[in-house]
Amino acid sequence: LLKKDERELSLLRFQESLSIHQKVDCNSESTANVLMNIGILLGSECPTDAMDHLKQSLEIRKLQGNEHEKVADVLIEIAKLLNMQEESDGAIECFREVLRILKLRLG
Repeated sequence: LLKKDERELSLLRFQESLSIHQKVDCNSESTANVLMNIGILLGSECPTDAMDHLKQSLEIRKLQGNEHEKVADVLIEIAKLLNMQEESDGAIECFREVLRILKLRLG
């Protein structure tokens, strides 16, 4: 786990990066990566903001297709956040969707 100062600095850098990426291409892979990383960093301290960032990342990932492995990556992070918030039903649904995607990807 990052110390609070390191976490805040990382969050600031990711937010600066997000600003740049959104000006260039708001639906790019790199924008989705930055959004997901911000969501992970916000995690338990700001769960609502974290979920907003993760959902934005998920929307971008779904542009590549609902069965894309990157969609599964974001869903895992959403499930972790839901689990931290003791929303086990939502977390289980996310994990089920991840398993469905992985089964399709693996054949």
